[in-house]
Amino acid sequence: MVAEQSLFHYAAVDSPPLESRKLTIELGDTYLSYCISNPSGSSIQLAAFLPAASAVNDSFLTEFLSLPDLATAFDEVILVCNTKEKVLIPSVYHSSDARSQLIEAVHGDLGDLVTQEDEIHQWELYVIYGCNRILLDTIYNRFPHLRQVHFDTACLRHIFRNVTDKPSQWIKVFFYPGQISVAVVKEGALQILQCFPFDTPNDVVYHLLHVCERFQLDCTTLHAEVSGMIDAQSEAWREIQKYIVDIELESNILLDTAICEQSGSPVHYFTPFLIAPSCV
Repeated sequence: MVAEQSLFHYAAVDSPPLESRKLTIELGDTYLSYCISNPSGSSIQLAAFLPAASAVNDSFLTEFLSLPDLATAFDEVILVCNTKEKVLIPSVYHSSDARSQLIEAVHGDLGDLVTQEDEIHQWELYVIYGCNRILLDTIYNRFPHLRQVHFDTACLRHIFRNVTDKPSQWIKVFFYPGQISVAVVKEGALQILQCFPFDTPNDVVYHLLHVCERFQLDCTTLHAEVSGMIDAQSEAWREIQKYIVDIELESNILLDTAICEQSGSPVHYFTPFLIAPSCV
């Protein structure tokens, strides 16, 4: 059962009912997550992450959409696609007519993917991305009036809001099953937002050091914020700390730390999945 596969689950205790409820569903290649919040994403009622046995398929998605938490009415529904088939391009080079060719050039044959695009005007960028047509149809059949964005869109809006308060060189690392997503900002300018697969902690270190070398970042002064599915006692976390001095597990003030600890899920597990509710 999907409900029994939940890796972590957050439910606010003794919080007043939300006058207006927004549901944010995140569709990854190997997971689904959901967050129920107020429209601004400043009050979180429920949040959960559910990994699939392998890739998310229509059967897993259909069972997910039948969860009791998703059975009630919502004033707004957001679908966040966090798929690896995506390309960021400057607005000046953007052409809607060429988006399928662009995805194919970078990621190969589209297959069952349907291409979408988001404008990220804060950075003068477009994100072109592909989502599985069958999965999209299933979600739209359940929530026909939803709005759709890519995770990169929400992430870059979030970074833009906070860029003036950060050091001259900083990096955000989001951990997902089998991959990390890395964003680098240097002197207020976005350098990269890219996914990297990994099998071992050494893979993670290699990718991060390669990014630092590529963009001439100083690991002794660089500020790094890490969130998602990384254990503070893990080998991966210990290895990263050997090379990046100023590093922290990113918390979130919207969640009750005590509730997270009682559920066995530290706050930083939830942080990536709370970006979209507050930025879309």
